[in-house]
Amino acid sequence: MIKNEFDSFLESLYNNRTVTNTTKLTRQDLADNGIVIYGMGFHGKLVLESLLLQGITPDWIIDKNPNIVGSLIENIAVRDLDSLNDINKRYIIISSSYVNEMIDECVRHNARNYILPYSLTDICYIPGEFGVSGNIRQHFEQIKKVHALLKDPASKKVFRNFIEFHLTFKPNSFDNHDPSVYFPFDLTQMIDYSFFVDAGAYTGDTLRAWLEHYKPEQKSGDYSYYAFEPCSDQFAELTSTVKSLPQKIQKNIFPLKMALGDKEATFPISGSGLGAYINENYDRKSNVAEEAVIKRIDDLFADKKPTIIKADVEGFEKRLLEGALSVIKNSRPTLTLSVYHRYEDIFKNPLIIDDLNCGYDFYMRQHLPIYADTVCYAIPKKS
Repeated sequence: MIKNEFDSFLESLYNNRTVTNTTKLTRQDLADNGIVIYGMGFHGKLVLESLLLQGITPDWIIDKNPNIVGSLIENIAVRDLDSLNDINKRYIIISSSYVNEMIDECVRHNARNYILPYSLTDICYIPGEFGVSGNIRQHFEQIKKVHALLKDPASKKVFRNFIEFHLTFKPNSFDNHDPSVYFPFDLTQMIDYSFFVDAGAYTGDTLRAWLEHYKPEQKSGDYSYYAFEPCSDQFAELTSTVKSLPQKIQKNIFPLKMALGDKEATFPISGSGLGAYINENYDRKSNVAEEAVIKRIDDLFADKKPTIIKADVEGFEKRLLEGALSVIKNSRPTLTLSVYHRYEDIFKNPLIIDDLNCGYDFYMRQHLPIYADTVCYAIPKKS
């Protein structure tokens, strides 16, 4: 890549960005004007759940799927696209990565009060936020620095595509992907998987992938797998998976019902399933279905030496890093971090690691053909 090419690329993207409303809304704004959710796929369900948990009920839901139009979801009517004609002053939260298509529909119906999830972040966190093109310029120097840190052309392409999506919502930004999340075919030979710390273990999906790739039954040396999952339902499935394994392997795998962060604490869990997350902004007066106990990696592994730490914790990755700085300095494990939950993670979290000056090479890989599973691999340089 020639000098300043990325700078020019970034400026061009910004100058031709899809402009959306990035104003942070308040509860009073929604009370005065109302809100409608546009899109009831996976992301729309997260938006709905996040709003309801904060005591905010959308006026209705818009979707083009004829199978749900006319039905009720959480006692809220699902209406078709023509209901955009009835919006008036209401905010329309676009709850899908097909932003440009949905904006076109809003404009066609003269419904111009559309917003993206970023506008609600002062009210409720919605995993996988996007819609930040209006204020991304303030981070350009950090973005350029991370781009320069990336070790190979494939990583730079993933990074460029990610930034391009946030600025233009180009639908094919994630066409090229490697389905082997945490075990990318061209990086595994550089990663020591023998002492695995799995933050966000869910029901054991990464554990099962580790069993397939690492093949512990063939190993003669020591190995350990610590699986952290704070949600009761997922943890039950995780422990069931562990109990199904041969005793020889099972005795080296440790499922722990907790989350990892920057301090010992207890926070409510919001959302469910794949969208469950630690909610730092929860209204403490509301009913809490479940809480997560938070511990620090630096406390749990002060006398141990993990070789790899994986974090897919729905936007809590930065907190986890800040609670693991001593272990990172002393043990230099490979770090595999989901960096798509919050738009800043892809450039801020690698810089936290780089600032430690521990000698890491940085890679990015895309593991789904949609806006999800973008992972940063920080791999210790060989001595």
